[in-house]
Amino acid sequence: MQRRDQFSVAVRLRNGNLIAESAQSFDIAAAGDAPAERGLRLQLGVPEARSGWTFAGGFKGSGVKEELVVYNPGRQVASVIIQVTPYGGASDPPEPFELSVPAKRFLVLDLSAEQRIPDTGFHSVRVETSAKTPVVTARTTQLFGPPTAAAEPAAGSTAAGTAAGTRPNETLGVAIGTATPVYARRWTMPAVRTGPEQQPMVLIHNPTAGIVTVDLQALAGKAAPIEIATALEVAAGDSLYVPLAVQQLTGVADWVVSLRASDSVAVEQLQTFATQNDLSFGSAVPVLANR
Repeated sequence: MQRRDQFSVAVRLRNGNLIAESAQSFDIAAAGDAPAERGLRLQLGVPEARSGWTFAGGFKGSGVKEELVVYNPGRQVASVIIQVTPYGGASDPPEPFELSVPAKRFLVLDLSAEQRIPDTGFHSVRVETSAKTPVVTARTTQLFGPPTAAAEPAAGSTAAGTAAGTRPNETLGVAIGTATPVYARRWTMPAVRTGPEQQPMVLIHNPTAGIVTVDLQALAGKAAPIEIATALEVAAGDSLYVPLAVQQLTGVADWVVSLRASDSVAVEQLQTFATQNDLSFGSAVPVLANR
């Protein structure tokens, strides 16, 4: 294989089934304008291309590089629309981005360089194309410096169910993940770490035309479930984030967090690792009604 800085991989079978996963390690020192990269990431592949993908949350700002990668595995050019909506801004979102992705190729959209997206707060991302030209969408989030406290006053906020939060306090780390192609009323985060100085959070996007209410529970071993939040309202087309570093979860390092919503939503989980100065960011697990 010819060595390249970045590439997409498609695995096709003549018969049978398999599971494909990527493993990437990062240990690159800063050089000139290129920031340092560190960490190890495992990412499960997706079984098929789709015409619609959603990231419930994302962020840019000081010390952050956020990129979308859109891969077209088909034989025709894919015309792709990417709508980035700041939390709390569903009524007046920025103009969408338009990409023409050649067949068997990928394009990268550097969201951190786009001025139409605010540098503070979170945003959701919706990627759409024709059903005849489905694509696969991934995101990389790289930290290479601290947040600017003056510019990002909500950093580290612990208010439950708000649209005002911003990026974690970590200064290094690379998170890689694919978007979700489905919405669901129930989601599970099977391993949430809430130790000292951790900043885990849940990010929720409501794609519907009405208000959705959300309940969050945490479970650990045989103990009774702990209510983290109840009846949180997510406005139509909007999103919110829920910090999990809350008093109810002190004393136990690892939790399973369950989310139930009154209508279908998209959910992501963001976890930080203070001692390693790193983060992970990706989709929660949907619990589909017919499974």
